[in-house]
Amino acid sequence: MNNFLTVLKKKFWIVIALMLVCALGLGAEKYFTVTSSVRLSGDAFVQCLARLETSADNRIMLEPRGFFVTSPMELYSFLNASANHFDFGKFNGNWAKMTELEKIFWLGGHISVDRFEYNIYIFSFRVGADEPHDYNYVTENMPRLLDNFVDFAQTECSKVGIGELVTIERATLIPQSITVTRRQLVFKYMTIGAVLGAIAGLIVLFGLSLRKSDNG
Repeated sequence: MNNFLTVLKKKFWIVIALMLVCALGLGAEKYFTVTSSVRLSGDAFVQCLARLETSADNRIMLEPRGFFVTSPMELYSFLNASANHFDFGKFNGNWAKMTELEKIFWLGGHISVDRFEYNIYIFSFRVGADEPHDYNYVTENMPRLLDNFVDFAQTECSKVGIGELVTIERATLIPQSITVTRRQLVFKYMTIGAVLGAIAGLIVLFGLSLRKSDNG
């Protein structure tokens, strides 16, 4: 620890230099690649309340497990079935960079099915305000995507003979939009760059202190 503090005092300029380089680098990259954008001011939610009309035997089967359509393989099937109908890159700008497994996990984290009563289910779809998204596309297509998922769930229920889903009501909560300027985005990423640069600099100094310790 003493060696690290000694190196930190003598070569703190390395931390400062890396902070500046990373901050300016990220800031410059965003300055030339982004413009102002319209975004959600908070998380957006769409919900659908549905009743599963089923037999007493099927109720017993459903009780301990919940609803099977949120399993990874079912979500993967839904993604394949809806790929030509929705541009998921508009819901999350990082979609094209995701692996197939990451896409399934993303969908599983944004679509949920919760049981309200033994045969009453709430289907929900959420888009986070902090995710890169297309505001207009999100507000127009969130309800449609959830409707498609409910239809998909109905089809899957019919396949396994569980019963029939009947939609009771829908609810939508779309926050007002905010405009994020280029200047705000650049400042945000410069701050992130400075933090990353500081971490990198401290790691470098820690390595130098270990090397000094080994050399006696």
